[in-house]
Amino acid sequence: MSPVEYSAHDIQAINLVQGVCKRPQMYTPTGSLGEVIAFLFGHMSASWQRQNIVDPSVKKTIQWLDEQYRPTSDLIGVLLSKHNSEKEALEAIEKFAAELPTH
Repeated sequence: MSPVEYSAHDIQAINLVQGVCKRPQMYTPTGSLGEVIAFLFGHMSASWQRQNIVDPSVKKTIQWLDEQYRPTSDLIGVLLSKHNSEKEALEAIEKFAAELPTH
């Protein structure tokens, strides 16, 4: 098997939210929707504590979730009521995050 060749043009930069939604088990124990949401909220909280937002996609995504999926006190339930599965809910979040600029 010959090696696959690629160049810098083949590499796509993605933000943290896209990465977490594409490969949730790389960031959470089981990759569940609840764990992904908890990861994002935890990341934002830790960034706020340090007063250092490394990736603004997390804050923008949480703001979007708050606007689109009320009440956020039952965010997982609301997401699942609007999407047929956890996978579809993660895809909706990833789609939103893909529209955000990468830095």
